[in-house]
Amino acid sequence: MVEPAPTKPIRPWRFVVPNAITSASLLIAIVVVFKAMEGKFEEAAWLIVLCVLLDKLDGTAARALRASSRFGMQLDSLVDFLAFGISPGLTVFMVIRLDDSGVMEFWRASHAAEWSMRAMVGGYILCSALRLAKFNVLTEDAGEDGGRVFWGMPTTFAGGMLGLVLLIGLQHDIPALLGALPPICFVLGWLMVSNLRIPKVGPRASQPGQILQALSLAVCYLCGLLRIFPEVLLVITTGYASVGIIWGIRHRQEFIPPHKQGSNGSTPRTSTEEPLE
Repeated sequence: MVEPAPTKPIRPWRFVVPNAITSASLLIAIVVVFKAMEGKFEEAAWLIVLCVLLDKLDGTAARALRASSRFGMQLDSLVDFLAFGISPGLTVFMVIRLDDSGVMEFWRASHAAEWSMRAMVGGYILCSALRLAKFNVLTEDAGEDGGRVFWGMPTTFAGGMLGLVLLIGLQHDIPALLGALPPICFVLGWLMVSNLRIPKVGPRASQPGQILQALSLAVCYLCGLLRIFPEVLLVITTGYASVGIIWGIRHRQEFIPPHKQGSNGSTPRTSTEEPLE
């Protein structure tokens, strides 16, 4: 009888690397809260963008080192809630609350307007928590992490978009854009808790698609780290989200929402087509 070859143990330091990146994002998200409370909104928004870049980096590090773990998943969700739920929501609230130029006067003109603003911002934060809880459940029970689509917009995209819209509104002095932040929170909150199918960022079937994705990521890291051209970052982010949503709508019959899986004794269908190009 041939004995099976002993498996090579995974060295603990491998888990330290992605968890350290995630922990760094947590600390930066806390700084975002401080900056927002101090009225330093542009700096807070750039730090939110940095959290987005670190969120992508820690996942890449975990896969490259084969250091994915349940602890890492829970830590990542906790950090995402702070970095892309609480921090952007609080920043939007403080932008309106601390404005002394009269630009945000509409949201303070009456109790109804002010509480509508609070409800939209608070709803965004609540939706980010629900989105992350749903992701954790699907990852553990249905293996979403190994799937091809997100069910609803990821909190990373939603938080990043809020930060970028805020940056552009501040840098170009666009009062209408800043005033639209609460409704934008409402829309992004709905997208997070929806069952829209959005393809994950991953290896592409064609070489042109792979090159385009690699270039887009490189541009995002370059602009984010150097704190330049938030307009380019917003175009890339909204472009991916828009194309992804359209792709998901076109392929909606190929993916059964999690709450409907197994309701009629059938198994989820998967597409034989390749992911979004």
